[in-house]
Amino acid sequence: DLDVDRLVRTVASGRVYRQDDFLSESEVVAMLNEIETLRSRGMFEASGLSDTNRGRNQGFDGVADRQVCAVPWWKDALSGEEGDDKDDGVVGSNAKDEKEEEEEEEEYEEAAEERLRSAIRDRLARKLRLALSSILNRPTMSDPTLAHECYYSRSTPGASLKRHMDERHEETKGPRGWLLPSRRSISWLVYLSDADWDVGSNGGQLISFPQATFEGMRPGIVEAGCHDGNL
Repeated sequence: DLDVDRLVRTVASGRVYRQDDFLSESEVVAMLNEIETLRSRGMFEASGLSDTNRGRNQGFDGVADRQVCAVPWWKDALSGEEGDDKDDGVVGSNAKDEKEEEEEEEEYEEAAEERLRSAIRDRLARKLRLALSSILNRPTMSDPTLAHECYYSRSTPGASLKRHMDERHEETKGPRGWLLPSRRSISWLVYLSDADWDVGSNGGQLISFPQATFEGMRPGIVEAGCHDGNL
């Protein structure tokens, strides 16, 4: 469960809120299996930090840059349109040969994993998003018709993502800054690391650069990134 008070104060001060063990080990495995399926189908492409001056020719590669894939179920899950899971239990005669039993066991495991993934989708796309919208007073996050991007990101050894800002104020974006009805309000990352992942030898950690101090911070009134309470 989210530590609401710590979450509010951490985000209001412009820092990163960390929630350990957000997904169980079995849920992580289910998501990794989905990612591997998408990778095997060629759905991932190289993506780094875009340079608007280069237009479409960004020159990304799959070695120095990460690889990303839009989460295929995200848009439907936002509005709860994803179909209900069916009971995929296998029914048959009592007399089964070894091959049939193996096939039924595989089907059962696949169905169980899909139900697990469906629960994760609901938790991320609806429950977490709506909870953050309410807790942090970000009403546009609850509107499923607005853009709420979500993608899988994977990195090969040696790949990195340079220091950057996820979002800037519209006034810093030039004439295009005010064209969209909303902007990115908050970012969350769900790390699908192996249980024995070691930061020292494997890397991959997030490094943030918050203000050293934030004098006078008052959640809901004076927060990082706002002026007179207006984000």
